[in-house]
Amino acid sequence: MAKDNLIPISMINTLIYCPRRFHYEFVQGEWKDNVHTTEGKIKHERVDKPVRGRKERDRIVTRRQYIASENLGVAGYVDLLEEKKGKIYPVEYKKGRGGGWLNDKIQLCLQAMVLEETLGRKIPFGYIYYISSHRRRKVEFDDDLRSRTKEAILRARAIASNPNPPEPVHDNRCNGCSIRDICLPDETAYLKDQTERPSCLRFPSRSG
Repeated sequence: MAKDNLIPISMINTLIYCPRRFHYEFVQGEWKDNVHTTEGKIKHERVDKPVRGRKERDRIVTRRQYIASENLGVAGYVDLLEEKKGKIYPVEYKKGRGGGWLNDKIQLCLQAMVLEETLGRKIPFGYIYYISSHRRRKVEFDDDLRSRTKEAILRARAIASNPNPPEPVHDNRCNGCSIRDICLPDETAYLKDQTERPSCLRFPSRSG
C-alpha cells in the first residue's frame, strides 16, 4: 500500500465514534474547530513536543513518536512511548476525566500493533492518560480488542472507498460535534423521514 494511502491512526478513533464524521474528515477533507477541539489542542500541547529516549525517574520516555505500517495500512503518532523494566508500552493522552471509551482503546491498541510490527516484540498493554483528572487507565490488548481493531481498519477502507458518507448517527454524539453544521444530522433525518413516509401522510388533503 502506498504511503499516501495510509489512514491516520487518529482517524480510526473517529471512525469508531462516528463513521459519517470519518468520511467528512478523511475522505472529503472537511474540518472545523470548536471549543471542544480547541480545548483538546491546548491541553495536548505539552505532549506534542518531541522528546527522544529521555530518562525520567525509573523509565525511558519518547514523546510524539511517528509510526507507520503498510501491512495494516495506517500511520500516526504515539503521544508517549515508555520503557520500564524491559517492558515497552504506548500512552495516549485524552483531555477528559476518564471514560474507557472503545474508540480510545482501539486507537491505543492499533498503536501497539504497529509498534509490535516495527519492534518485533509483544506489547500486551498500554495506558490512556486523562489530562483533566491526571489519571491513567490501563488497557489490556486481548484477542477481542485486537480483533475489533482489525475490523475497524477494514470498515474504514470500505467507507473511504464510497463517495457518499454513511447515514448520520443522530444521537447524543452529535452534541458538541465541530462539523455538525456540515453533517446536518437533524435536517438529514427529517428529510429521510419525509421521503420514507407514505405520500398520503406527507401532504395533508384539502377539505372544503
